[in-house]
Amino acid sequence: MRADQGAEPTIVDCDAAVALPIITSKWTMPVVYCLSAGPLRFSELKRRLPPMADSNFSKVLKELCAQGIIERRDRKTVPPHVEYSLTDLGLKLLPVMDAIEEFGRHYAKHHAHVGDTR
Repeated sequence: MRADQGAEPTIVDCDAAVALPIITSKWTMPVVYCLSAGPLRFSELKRRLPPMADSNFSKVLKELCAQGIIERRDRKTVPPHVEYSLTDLGLKLLPVMDAIEEFGRHYAKHHAHVGDTR
């Protein structure tokens, strides 16, 4: 993503401005990472993330479902069996995560002498 040469770019013209709030949300990338290996039940997914209240975690999952990043599948069984998985849109975040990870490796390698990189 780059501005066209000769143009006066504005953030309104940048599609990344739409994606950044989703990508930079506290829980989007950790949840996407955990679901990248396949569907998980609520408790399995929650166990792989830092501790938080069930009600907060439910809110996070509902938000990601509403954004179209993950989907909730109710198996309609007794006892209840609900799984969460990445949607096609959520899967498109995987290369983004790979690129961010690659940038992090590159940055750490070339700025290790600086000390604290934050």
